[in-house]
Amino acid sequence: MIVKPDEAVTMTPGGIALAESAQDKPTKGTVVMVAVDNEPGILKGCQVLYQKHAGSVVEQDGVEYLILNYDEVLAMRVPNKE
Repeated sequence: MIVKPDEAVTMTPGGIALAESAQDKPTKGTVVMVAVDNEPGILKGCQVLYQKHAGSVVEQDGVEYLILNYDEVLAMRVPNKE
């Protein structure tokens, strides 16, 4: 599956700007593409949690994505169907 990581936190709740070296690497993101033989339940648009160093980072058109295996996903939230 291909995941677009959420943006890193750049400011504390108190309004202090964090240096790039102090920012935590995102550990959650949104699934943008799944393989044809994907595990049941993983859908495009799901939000997933993964470990800090999971997956392979790729960049396309200036946007960073992660390629994750199903076993690297710690938790998943399926969006509401409205």
